[in-house]
Amino acid sequence: MTLMSWLGTTPQDQGYSPRWPINSELGDLAGVTPPTGPLFGFLRYDAALEADWLSTHLGETLSADELSGLRRMDDPAIIPTVYRLGRKAAELQMRREHLAGPAA
Repeated sequence: MTLMSWLGTTPQDQGYSPRWPINSELGDLAGVTPPTGPLFGFLRYDAALEADWLSTHLGETLSADELSGLRRMDDPAIIPTVYRLGRKAAELQMRREHLAGPAA
């Protein structure tokens, strides 16, 4: 993700949706580009399985046990919940202009 963020550009740079931090030391690398300029475009959509993020961005309140259970990707019982969260995150982050592709 660090290399993608540094070498590429994303519509998220133009404020369409929030950029995702790499980590606490690097931040999100917004505005940092290689000397040659951006080499490609990309998008990253994500949903943080953290109580604060889910509450703030998706209006979802989950207990610590529920959040822990969502990290068990081998448990089919989580499918309805992660599907609901994914749909809400997509509504928040995805934009029609993201799917248009490069200008001809």
